[in-house]
Amino acid sequence: KQAATEEQLKSVSDVAQNANKGWNVKSDSTLASTQVKPEDTVDIGLANDEKNLKVAATNSNGTTTIDFSLSKDLLLDSVNAGGTVIDKSGLRFVDPITGLPLSNTPSISLGGINAGNQIISNVAPGKNGTDAVNVNQLNDVKAIAEEGWVFTTATSGKGQTVNSSLQTIKPNQRFTMISGDNVELIQNGDKVTVTTTPEVNFDKVTVGNVVIDKTTNKITGVEAGTIAANSKDVVNGSQLHDLGSGVQNIIGGNTTYDPNTGTYTNNNIGDTGQNNINDAIKSINDTAQNANKGWTVSTNGQNASQVKPTDTVDFANKDGNIKVNNTGNNITVDLAKDIQVDSVKAGDTTVNNNGLTINGGPSVTKNGIDAAGNKVTGVAEGSIAQGSKDAVNGSQIHDIIGDGAFQGGDGNTITNIGGTGATNINDAIGSINQKAGQHSTVEAGQNITVKESTNSNGGKEYTVATADDVKFNSVTSNTVTANNVKVGDVNIDQNGINAGNHKITNVAPGEISSTSKDAVNGSQLNTSNQYIVNSLGGGAKYENGQFTGPTYNVNNGSYNNVGDALGALNQADINLGNRITNLGDRLEQVFYNVNGRIDDVEKKANAGIASAMALEGAPFVAGKFTYAVGAAYHGGENAVGATLRKTADNGRWSITGGVAAASQGDPSVRVGISGVID
Repeated sequence: KQAATEEQLKSVSDVAQNANKGWNVKSDSTLASTQVKPEDTVDIGLANDEKNLKVAATNSNGTTTIDFSLSKDLLLDSVNAGGTVIDKSGLRFVDPITGLPLSNTPSISLGGINAGNQIISNVAPGKNGTDAVNVNQLNDVKAIAEEGWVFTTATSGKGQTVNSSLQTIKPNQRFTMISGDNVELIQNGDKVTVTTTPEVNFDKVTVGNVVIDKTTNKITGVEAGTIAANSKDVVNGSQLHDLGSGVQNIIGGNTTYDPNTGTYTNNNIGDTGQNNINDAIKSINDTAQNANKGWTVSTNGQNASQVKPTDTVDFANKDGNIKVNNTGNNITVDLAKDIQVDSVKAGDTTVNNNGLTINGGPSVTKNGIDAAGNKVTGVAEGSIAQGSKDAVNGSQIHDIIGDGAFQGGDGNTITNIGGTGATNINDAIGSINQKAGQHSTVEAGQNITVKESTNSNGGKEYTVATADDVKFNSVTSNTVTANNVKVGDVNIDQNGINAGNHKITNVAPGEISSTSKDAVNGSQLNTSNQYIVNSLGGGAKYENGQFTGPTYNVNNGSYNNVGDALGALNQADINLGNRITNLGDRLEQVFYNVNGRIDDVEKKANAGIASAMALEGAPFVAGKFTYAVGAAYHGGENAVGATLRKTADNGRWSITGGVAAASQGDPSVRVGISGVID
């Protein structure tokens, strides 16, 4: 076997350097080209905010195709198609050459549709309240308006009508409204407001589902009142119960609520071991602050640096001898298959740019091989020919010397062995070695060990390997198995990772459970903190690693923690109970006053019923005035009434008026219009 020459080694180095140059990539921008080195990745994609283009890469038979396509739905600032412009302000028409707006052309904007002095034709009849209508629809409305309108009275709910009839009111005809009991008519120009009088008299008050009944002395059917700082609404029993249950649900967990005492019990809020929200939040805050402390990374026990959440710890290599890679959270440190170091030293053996040297022993250098006085064994038979520079072994010397070279009877005296002029083998080999050149030595450089042993032929054998403890500027490898890895300020050992005050980035979400020992990332911590502030409500915020406390407005006060707010809410419950008690006293007085007036209301109501019964309906006779007179008795009260009706000549409408007087209250007056609709 032959050792590589210096020229061959240089050629291999040139090939490696050219391969490491890679290639250049450049876009159509003004930026300079970028060098792409071996193992680099070129990402051909789109800008982060680009939504109108799509890019896809496919590989077929070793050929990679990159396709660009337009999205189905485009997001553009504006579109100009031959003078028709669509942008964020809407649609308009411009001169295709000058770009100036065209006069008397339609446009559409956020403010509506401008027809631009043009006719909008083929408009379908509008159906909904905001639909456009056409001229035909307007003509129909005009025809209906000219027919007038028909007025009548009708009942709704528990109301009553007297002498209800249809009455057609033509345009410019007068229509008169007359108020009855407990009703007040207020006319303001062409508007009439129908209200009840300031004081009304009823036996029983029913408003929606709310009933005030003197027989039960209860107010029933009360809907939930507004609970606010300035609210004066009455609250019902279910609201008080829901209030307690709502606070119970806000606290959550195993919280129990006793509506009789208004107390809440939970001895382990949010698994913090605390029995009140203030201490529970403090426990969570302490945990969050500890999490924000991060961890410490160092190298070789020095240069310690704190790694905070969202910090990045970068494991790098500079000289290419060590390879550092990561897949997710897994970091691998490998020794390069071909390393380049200044020297490798293992004990007394040094390997450097000059060759291999063993202190006090053989060496293999650029100048040759130095056996340092030791035998060179296991030498293959070298070529014995003109121009040969091979080393020869003892057997070859023996063959060269031959039996005739021995002088003397003992065979120990040799003259001119191998033409060297030497009389002994030692001098002859020395002469050959002198001509062969210098001996080589093997020396261990940094991170390299050299071990000397005897081979099977009895010669010296050198084993060169990396040291157990190596020091490199950087390491790149697919897989690293080591008790300790140190890169710059970053140190990884069996006790953990010391990031050396650098960030650890691209941390996958860790498992969050009672037994988990995973590291959590910034987004998980942010989600947890956002859940806390959402649960607290009251405007609580968590932004940029800082908490903003909540503000609770309870019982005309402002509180920035849940404990004080709950205390104020409890006091509000007590105050509310006092207000309900006061309300009961006031209602009792109201009922007393109402009972005192019920008798009067009952008499007047019976008289009103009698008046309504006395208003007898006049008959319908086309073109004639008709009348009717009646009398009635109801509930101890009596009344008399008279009704006058005028019916149109065609009999299609009539107007009625009537008056009645009862034994109680004021006289009753009524008016009515009735008519016929084809």
